[in-house]
Amino acid sequence: MRLNRPFGLLALSGISALASVANATQPPCATSDATNSTACGSSALSFNAGQYNTAIGVIALEGNNTGANNTAAGAWALNQNVTGNNNTATRLIARGDGSK
Repeated sequence: MRLNRPFGLLALSGISALASVANATQPPCATSDATNSTACGSSALSFNAGQYNTAIGVIALEGNNTGANNTAAGAWALNQNVTGNNNTATRLIARGDGSK
């Protein structure tokens, strides 16, 4: 298959521009040595005291308090998880309260 180079460069330029805009408005990722947790996104892991949690997305795992070994990817993923352990959520508004 032959790649149309000007179009390919244009598409890459567009992706690069979108990434620049997204990076300009989002806070950087934060890691905690105390809890061995990582948060990327506004209000992600805001109240975390649990160990080994990863939250990527706006308000991901926001309500987590003592829950451990959780992974949340996407806006609002596991935002209502408070004490649950060993959970994984990978969709928009995946809730940690048992609802779908």
